[in-house]
Amino acid sequence: MPPSDGCPESGPGTESADPLIARVSDALLEAGRGRGRALLVTGDPGSGKSRLLAEVIAAGRAAGALVLAAEAAELEQPLGLGVARQLFEEHLVGLPEDRRKAVSEGPAGLAFDALGADTTGSLSELQVRHGLYWMAVALADDGPVLLVIDDAQWADDATLGWLAYLIHRVATSRIVVVLAARTDLLPASGSILGTIAGQPATEILEVLPLDVAAVGEILAARGLTGADAAFITACHDWTGGNALFATELAAELARVPVVPREAEIPRLRALSLPSVATMTTERLGRLNSAARSLAGAVSVLGADAGLRHAADLSGLDLDAAAAAADDLADARLLRSGLPLRFIHPIVAASTYADGPGAGRALEHLRAAQVLGASGAPDSEVAVHLLRGPGVGDAAAADLLLRVARSDLDRGAPHEAAVLAERALAEPPSPEARGSARLLLGQALALAGDARAIEVLSRAFGEQDDTMSRAVTGYLLGRLMLFAGQQGEALRVLEPLAATLPAGLPAGDDLSQRIEAAYLSAVHASPDGAGIEARIEQMRAAADPASAGGRLLCAQLAAQETRTGRSRQAALTYAREGLADGGLLAESPDAPDAHIIPTSMLALCDELDEARENYDAAFASARRNGSIVSFAMTATFASWAAYLCGDLEQAELWCRDVLRIVEEAPALAALPGFALAHLVVVLVEQGRTDEAAELLAEAGTAVVEQVGPSTADMLTARAWLAQAQGRHATAAALLRRCGALAERAGVRNPAWTPWRSQLALAVVANGEQSEARSLADEELVLARGFGARRALGAALRAAALVGDQDGRAAVLAESVAVLRGSSARLELARSLVALGTELGRLRQPSAGRAALSEGRDIAAACGAARIVAAADAELGSGTGRRAAYETGSAALTPSERRVCEMAAVGMSNPEIAQALFVTRATVESHLHAAYRKLGIDRRAHLGAALGQG
Repeated sequence: MPPSDGCPESGPGTESADPLIARVSDALLEAGRGRGRALLVTGDPGSGKSRLLAEVIAAGRAAGALVLAAEAAELEQPLGLGVARQLFEEHLVGLPEDRRKAVSEGPAGLAFDALGADTTGSLSELQVRHGLYWMAVALADDGPVLLVIDDAQWADDATLGWLAYLIHRVATSRIVVVLAARTDLLPASGSILGTIAGQPATEILEVLPLDVAAVGEILAARGLTGADAAFITACHDWTGGNALFATELAAELARVPVVPREAEIPRLRALSLPSVATMTTERLGRLNSAARSLAGAVSVLGADAGLRHAADLSGLDLDAAAAAADDLADARLLRSGLPLRFIHPIVAASTYADGPGAGRALEHLRAAQVLGASGAPDSEVAVHLLRGPGVGDAAAADLLLRVARSDLDRGAPHEAAVLAERALAEPPSPEARGSARLLLGQALALAGDARAIEVLSRAFGEQDDTMSRAVTGYLLGRLMLFAGQQGEALRVLEPLAATLPAGLPAGDDLSQRIEAAYLSAVHASPDGAGIEARIEQMRAAADPASAGGRLLCAQLAAQETRTGRSRQAALTYAREGLADGGLLAESPDAPDAHIIPTSMLALCDELDEARENYDAAFASARRNGSIVSFAMTATFASWAAYLCGDLEQAELWCRDVLRIVEEAPALAALPGFALAHLVVVLVEQGRTDEAAELLAEAGTAVVEQVGPSTADMLTARAWLAQAQGRHATAAALLRRCGALAERAGVRNPAWTPWRSQLALAVVANGEQSEARSLADEELVLARGFGARRALGAALRAAALVGDQDGRAAVLAESVAVLRGSSARLELARSLVALGTELGRLRQPSAGRAALSEGRDIAAACGAARIVAAADAELGSGTGRRAAYETGSAALTPSERRVCEMAAVGMSNPEIAQALFVTRATVESHLHAAYRKLGIDRRAHLGAALGQG
């Protein structure tokens, strides 16, 4: 519940409130202009944070902001999104239907799923954070939103993760976030709350101790008027200026009573009140046994305990419990009224600690039974089972696992792991232990906990049932694969399919999933050769009528493409795997499953078909608010865009990925690919210095990492070295790439054309014989596979390193082959090479025609490097496109993309959600574009963009 105005954390006249209230007022004014802010209020226990937040809430309401408040509780920390539900639930329920619909459109609908009692499907952490962010932004459409959370150090990880995501973007929103946390419990920088504290958008304010005058005002408010300066100073020194201690000291002095004069200072010190534990114990000791029992019950039940539940737990009837609650309120231990709540978390903690540890654990077990018997939600029962001892109650274990599964489905894997681990300690029934450990392993994996593999390995070893063992082994193998443990993944997956019951049909879905995972591990392994017999079995078993079969077809498409065995077979498997969008729609194991067969279409030179599938994947990612799917799709769509000559789009997608992965550790494998692709694009655009700087900024750890993107990074670095004239360096990098490819069984130049690139590098160093051998070998492999793009490039390389006699004919063949492909960049290169050769043969007219055509294609692609080569031969000397200050040519790639989306009728929020950026980013791009285009409204965009 939100902080209460009645919380006596600080006394009257507390001046420490003024700076915070002033900052909040300023922040709300700025938020109204689209510039949000985050404030983190820290202080010692009892320093007055909650009272300050109560004043913040009042100030926010007075300013007309929508104020949503919550208070985290230590007991409820294991409940995923518990604090987020506190913030939003009541407000969302009370919204009119039209407004509710407006704030749940697009990705915000994911937030409604996550906050609901029942989720409609599994959500990832990133989806939930993205959805909650957009829901908060939508709520701010009508004016500034003030989010206030007290005791943030006890908030659940799922809520804190969303807050970190929000605060990273808060500066361009109409949202103000105010958090309060105890200084002594503020975690280190490696925690989520520590990350929030360290963000540039977060301003940290410390609640300072009260001064002497403020302590005097507290004494006067309790009837201790006329206190002399020495007595007030002694009270200040005795309490350390702590607001709670000063308030409670004043209450005790008024009860005794004490005359507030210097002569009474020794009596003051005898009270020993700087210890809240002592104060609580003394007050409880003055009460009857019923009050003490009720206090203990409330301390176990936690904040907002119901009177009936507290009565049942304390063994009192309802009337006796009500009377005891009044006595506790009179003793300033509980707040007046219902539900039952201590005056301060410190008092609650002191009361709780007053009981024996083992006894408290049993009390939590009894609390779980009381709540369960009254029909309380499973989540409320679970928090007590977490603190109670394991007693072999299978029903309790089942309840914990239900809540864990719900947390996992709503995108709270950290909390789900805690619950599943506790369920195993109960323990569950023998037949349920395997599935419980499997759930724990899944939760740990999604939480990024290194223990996941260990837990799943144990579950795998413990499984007696063949099918359960196969399912567990399948998940374990995939997790090992994603963790970079390809060897271990192969060890688990290789024998797994053979262990399935003999009675299963040949095309069994699970067996095909296992085979697909095994083949994926083979492809990720440095040693990918020597499994031809197993591949034949997979080809025979692959059944695209099942979900597992489609996954296997996707991996077989990759196998056919990697080895260069059959382009037609690769295309067939890719299309069967994609199943006209079926694989994308079901995504049974991973939302990116469709990327593999789609990328194979691109490598097989079906670039237009591949881009259609990538577009469908982007649309799906946007519909589902899946940043992971968007980033994975962008990573590989960028390469298809590059091959098609759409360099501007390729650059945008690469930069999208590099921006997104900063906040998504789960995407750690993608930066290598995106960085490599971006380097090649920048080199092609003539921006070699920028490409070199990009690699330097990435650092050795990224550039030299060994993993799935190693070959891409090596070829990209070689491409840059070639452009810089460092041919020996390029050759060394390409030799490493070739060695990796050969070891992994990758022979197809459509996958990695390292031979032709190496041929061009070594011929520049005078190694003619090796260059010809490399080029000839690649040409044979390219003809065998039959993809036009790879064949055209191989023909060009063979011509450039071969004898001059017949070079023009081979280059003409390269051009003819590439005219049947969508690979415009390769066509432009071959045309320029052909034009150059025709000029050498004194055929100036034909040479200029080829050079001009190649130059025009390259210019349309933005390939300044090819343009410069053509210009050098043509003698035009135009070089790179001049910089423009106005007109559509002056737009940056990001500005153009936003303008094109706006021109077809997309709103700013729709554009922001589609690109996974903030609305302010879209507005900034449009503002800059309007200035460059000389327009003042959206309706003029279409015409302005068409001016060229």
